[in-house]
Amino acid sequence: MRKANTTSLGRMVLALIAVLAVAGPGFVLAGSPSPSYPNVRYADIVTAAGGSVCVPNGSSVALMLQVTQSDNSKGILTSGVTWSVSGGGSIDSNGNYTAPATGDGYSIVRAAYSTGNASGRANRAIKFGTCGI
Repeated sequence: MRKANTTSLGRMVLALIAVLAVAGPGFVLAGSPSPSYPNVRYADIVTAAGGSVCVPNGSSVALMLQVTQSDNSKGILTSGVTWSVSGGGSIDSNGNYTAPATGDGYSIVRAAYSTGNASGRANRAIKFGTCGI
């Protein structure tokens, strides 16, 4: 019989808690239909960890598009988002950014969205390569 890896389970639980803390009450689980946000004031590309992002060469980070409504409520768009990147690395249709295998620099990640009566774009600089403390 195989022993459960409690360290991995603990890390997954902490990651989920971090996502919920960053996303707040407007959080929508992936796979759920994306709610309509007709009164979007602005949008921002975020990670579960929050703050600035540095991705070591060849590693990945999951990005999310967070919208803020005119009443200051927030939510994560899970559909209607088109991701693109310039300056190095790649990004898939779910917002998973992968840094280039070598080199140091910055990528610009862009997310275009359309939800309800609102549409727009958000940009974020992502540092890749050597990540200092």
